[in-house]
Amino acid sequence: MFKGHRKYLLSGFLVVCFFLCQNNSYSQKNTDSTGVNRARLYGMIGGGLITYSAAMTVLYQFWYADYPRSDFHFFDDSHEWEQVDKCGHFFTAYYESVIGINTLKWSGMNKNKAILYGSLWGILLQTSIEIFDGYSANWGFSVTDMTANIGGSLLAFGQQKLWNEQKIQLKFSFWPSNLASKRPEELGSGLIEQSIKDYNGETYWLSTGFRNIFPKAEFIPNWLNISVGYGAEGMLGGFTNPDPYEYISRYRQFYLSFDVNTLKMHGNHRFINHLLTAVSWIKFPSPTIEFNTSKAQNIRFHWLYF
Repeated sequence: MFKGHRKYLLSGFLVVCFFLCQNNSYSQKNTDSTGVNRARLYGMIGGGLITYSAAMTVLYQFWYADYPRSDFHFFDDSHEWEQVDKCGHFFTAYYESVIGINTLKWSGMNKNKAILYGSLWGILLQTSIEIFDGYSANWGFSVTDMTANIGGSLLAFGQQKLWNEQKIQLKFSFWPSNLASKRPEELGSGLIEQSIKDYNGETYWLSTGFRNIFPKAEFIPNWLNISVGYGAEGMLGGFTNPDPYEYISRYRQFYLSFDVNTLKMHGNHRFINHLLTAVSWIKFPSPTIEFNTSKAQNIRFHWLYF
């Protein structure tokens, strides 16, 4: 069972929040002496609590209700899916924290408080899922999942404290693998299902601007990024490949690629700016060098990789 795929539970909510939180400026109207827009703050808190309660209720009913419960226990999945699923936890917690920070800043909250409380939002959401796992007989509380969750939130927190922006972005890309057809019940039977279940097709990236590395190189566009990525292939089971697929070797992949920071492409058109923000977590298809641990071909060049 694909425990890690619950990281997609709030994916639609994330996109909506990107639209809502794109502009961190806020109107001075209806603000108090501290600059906080009470209507926005209370609306955000109320909306967040409602969303959180609804998401956890739906998650429990959809995922856990039909499975046996147990006493709280731990489960070691640190070697599952070559740790690609841990990248998903890191990625999700990061963006949940970024959304929390941006939303609190949008309400006019003090910067330091917004960074602290916003970062905790990602940890809160992910911890609830891990606790559900801890009481499920089928799974268990995963220390490595929780470590990845905390790491993602800390990345958002640290960058906001240090630079007051996210200079290092997390990105995601997916391309269907040729393995899904071998085990469609595990890896998905259609494009949407495969994008959730097939870890072979997922790649997670750390992306930063060339100008962050070479600040004096003003001839480089400020939207042009360099990215390093991680993925894995050959996986038809969580820990090992089941019969009759034991012959398929599992290997890790590391990537070096170009990218585009759409947040640096904002102009005067509000809708376009929102759209550019909404897709800012997606890795831009680019020429890419792949280094992998397979025995066949350790270095590959992709003219266009996504």
